[in-house]
Amino acid sequence: MEARKPISSDRSISSYKADDKEYLVSVKNHPMLYLMVRPNGTKSWVYRYLSPTHSKNKRISLGVYPNVSFSRACEIWREYEDLLSKDIDPKIYREDKKKSIISKTKNSFDHLAWEYFDSLDQTQKSNTLIRKKGRLELICSYIGNEPISEITSPRMLEVLLDIQANSLNKDGKPTDKAERCAGIASDVFIYAGARGFCTSDPAALIKSQLAKSSYGHRPAVTKPKDLAKLLRDIETIQGDLN
Repeated sequence: MEARKPISSDRSISSYKADDKEYLVSVKNHPMLYLMVRPNGTKSWVYRYLSPTHSKNKRISLGVYPNVSFSRACEIWREYEDLLSKDIDPKIYREDKKKSIISKTKNSFDHLAWEYFDSLDQTQKSNTLIRKKGRLELICSYIGNEPISEITSPRMLEVLLDIQANSLNKDGKPTDKAERCAGIASDVFIYAGARGFCTSDPAALIKSQLAKSSYGHRPAVTKPKDLAKLLRDIETIQGDLN
């Protein structure tokens, strides 16, 4: 069979068509980097190497072309060549990195917050769940990606003071949003602590550091005539909903 010309650019890749059997095309100036062309027309990058830890020939898929471009495949090749020069097996390195990412995700505040929230489904009313969901979403926008065991009280104070500063009533005074966010954050830390993901509740000490919530004067219905009208209005609304 006539030797196929090594790949030197993205443009040259289009000339390689599907055959009855899959075949490999080498990449110019990048030893052990290949483009695999399958009978169905799929093209993917493959890196072949000798493992420094097991002295065995291995290969790693670097992704499908064109999702992984020619230049990106060459970048990955350089990364793996560098690992091999340090006697690090690229495949083992990649697997360990993946496990580390998964571990961090499972240990994040976001992951445990929504796991806790799902546990409330059987015990909380729908309106309560809606309110709690909103508070969790707000907190997670600040610390969702952080490992829950690394979140400190000063960090929680910073978050909750910012929530408080952005939750003012029409008189410019703080509402109880930050305090309620502190409460549900504390519930998440307790939930995570019971499962071994953290050893403290950094939100527990924060409530006393927040400004006292204020909604201003709330008018109350005290006259019997007004109360009767209010009850009739409520019944009308409920009747419309039903």
